[in-house]
Amino acid sequence: MATDEFEPLQSRHTVEFGIWLTGYLKDRWKYSGYHFYYDHGDSQLPNVRAIKGFYGESVTNLNRLTDVDVLLAKADGRLMLLVEIEETAHSPQKYIGSVFGILMCNQFAVGSNKNQRYFRPTDETQFILAGVLPHGRRLSKPDQVINPRLQQFSTPSDGIDRKNVRFLFHDRMTEVINRLKVAVEDLLTRENGVPTRGPGTDLRIVHLVGDANECGVRRTPQEDSEQENLQRLRWERASLREDCFDLELANPRAFDANRCEELLEAVRTEDGVHPPHFNTDASNEFQRWLNNLNTPLREQAYARLSNWFLTDKEHCRNSPLAQAGLELWNALFCARPDIRLTNPKRDDKILPERFALWWSKQLDCQNR
Repeated sequence: MATDEFEPLQSRHTVEFGIWLTGYLKDRWKYSGYHFYYDHGDSQLPNVRAIKGFYGESVTNLNRLTDVDVLLAKADGRLMLLVEIEETAHSPQKYIGSVFGILMCNQFAVGSNKNQRYFRPTDETQFILAGVLPHGRRLSKPDQVINPRLQQFSTPSDGIDRKNVRFLFHDRMTEVINRLKVAVEDLLTRENGVPTRGPGTDLRIVHLVGDANECGVRRTPQEDSEQENLQRLRWERASLREDCFDLELANPRAFDANRCEELLEAVRTEDGVHPPHFNTDASNEFQRWLNNLNTPLREQAYARLSNWFLTDKEHCRNSPLAQAGLELWNALFCARPDIRLTNPKRDDKILPERFALWWSKQLDCQNR
């Protein structure tokens, strides 16, 4: 089923996060018994379900209070994490309502009719409200106004503790999802007693608002410097537009421009058999970007690059140009698409559902 048949555009990032966490849990045996569900995706998938919050012993239309986008629980049903993702900016009233709707619930259910699976909060259950807000004073409102006031209220003993409510906002939705992945990975590794950031690093999920350098943990200036010097490049979506897949480099100081110049020259000069050469527009775009790394790399450049080593045409895929293209790709990205990113009839425009599959892998590996 094509993505756009089941996925509302306004929920694209929620689905992207759901696909990423599904893969993350599946690839690690210690999470094999965990329960994970997310909403808005392909309903044919076993873990795409409506997640219902309610007050009582069993869910009905009468006692159902709210829905939530993401649920993660341990094998025994103890609820670890709930996430609500707001992909468009709303008023403070909307966010406050989302929080109190969750806090009023004493159970959460997934399923239909009599086939419901129930999950109860514990003292450790976390709730993250993640979303996009315009850059400026509004971006600090959840952390500086709403949450401090929330902490002055009492909450029911059989629900989620108000102290475990976290706000995660940024002016770019792609960065919100990026940080949400970091926060969830840290939560899971703490549960299993595995530090991921090195000795002495604070792994608490903090109020992730504003500065992109926080990246979900508190780091010292020395750690920031060490992180910046890592050779793995970190990419972000350059636009909030649903149909734009331009990327920008978040850590340009880690980029070896001289080596990529050499690799690009090989792409330009190697033989592609038929067609014989790399696309001129894409080549010029790569050169323009190399000359100014603070600007986005347009999708038509990296998409056309990947088409050479992902094409079904064996004579193109095995050509010297395709091999040179793969080397340049590996220097730029740590994950490779499983399938061609573009429609063969329009090789400069990426298909959203194929981008989502690759992008979740890219974010996963670049944040390790």
